[in-house]
Amino acid sequence: MSTYPSRSNHLYPNHIQTTSPCRANPSPCYPKRSSTGSLTVSRSFHYVHLFRELKLEDEFETSKKFKAKIAKKWKILDSNHSLAENVRILDISIGEEHNTKIFSDATFLKILNLLKGSPFPPHALRLEQPGNSLQPEKMLPALVKASLHQTLTTIFLKTTIYDEDCSNVPLSIFPVCSKLKDITLQDVKIPKESEELSIPAGVDSSPPKILRLDYRNSDQLVKYFLEPPPSLGPLVDLSNLHILKACPHEKEDMACVQPILDIASETLEELYLTTLSTSDIPDERRQFPLAKLVNLKSLSKLRTFEIYVIINAKAKQHVVLRDLISVLKTCPASNSIQRFMLHVSIYGSKPFKGCLDEDWDGVCEEVVRISADKPMEFHLYSAVETNNLSTKTTGDAALYQKIEARVEVALAEHEHISFHPLNTITRWVAE
Repeated sequence: MSTYPSRSNHLYPNHIQTTSPCRANPSPCYPKRSSTGSLTVSRSFHYVHLFRELKLEDEFETSKKFKAKIAKKWKILDSNHSLAENVRILDISIGEEHNTKIFSDATFLKILNLLKGSPFPPHALRLEQPGNSLQPEKMLPALVKASLHQTLTTIFLKTTIYDEDCSNVPLSIFPVCSKLKDITLQDVKIPKESEELSIPAGVDSSPPKILRLDYRNSDQLVKYFLEPPPSLGPLVDLSNLHILKACPHEKEDMACVQPILDIASETLEELYLTTLSTSDIPDERRQFPLAKLVNLKSLSKLRTFEIYVIINAKAKQHVVLRDLISVLKTCPASNSIQRFMLHVSIYGSKPFKGCLDEDWDGVCEEVVRISADKPMEFHLYSAVETNNLSTKTTGDAALYQKIEARVEVALAEHEHISFHPLNTITRWVAE
């Protein structure tokens, strides 16, 4: 289990959120004060917040129970249309038994039709399913009939990492939902034989201009974003991308990063190479050389750069930070970077010599150079990793102190750089 900190969920970023349910419908939402003066929360207040995100998950239930769950949701929404008007997010997590049926389920289609009449229809779709292909001939017409293809700005797709033979996403969903701004992909695969786009009749499709892309173990689809087969045509437009997030420890994913940076060189503002790999076991994660995969030279608007590296404290060669330094050196002296965050996972045990012998001073020199005398934040998060959280580590506190002291000394004469150290010990104290 990793001690690496999770970032805030970007699935529904602020720039695409609608008015909060309480402000849109003030009368049933305000918490009430009891006779004793304490605040109580009405049942309608709970319902409004519950139904801001409409969740459907089968939890390995039988088809009969799953249909009953859908029917229960429909009954609640149909009896109180103000609740339906507060649904902003469709969150569907369904197993292999159900995932080709839900978009033809009569009750579910009635729910979609009810949402269609909302003054603020859902803007986000989260679809998580572990196996067999969703059928685009059912899914896309259902979204179009409910007019969701005109309102969806955010989509999150997650599928299984184990099934190599299935197609898990209808590729047509991207040009059909032409207002998409935010895409998150986890373990998404494409057909071995490329499909032709299946655009429902009467729909004007065009590649959506994506502002944020977050992907992990989904290089096949991202490559289609970059170079779609002739039978498909463009799926998305990445030329206006503002935020990119990828996993630095998935080699195929990283091969797509530089082509994306080249396309979005004039607009990209935030680059996060911080996503955890598909393995939850620290020893199975590998640090790939990134110097030949990432070049920051042309990113004139880049304000935030975060990267996650793995240091093996027992390694005889100390090349991880030198590789990072090579990446930082590609950043020109004239740049817009205001925030650099380095996440470091350290594998090994006391005395952690391999970690201390890494080129920490060289990293600080690059931070100073990149800052170019302008205000800049340098965040360092350090974590000694173990395969078992119950395993007690020794010497990690002293290691953190030594690393942070070296950085503080290197930056002592540069007051315009604000250094923010954090580690697994100070993190728990802070929380």
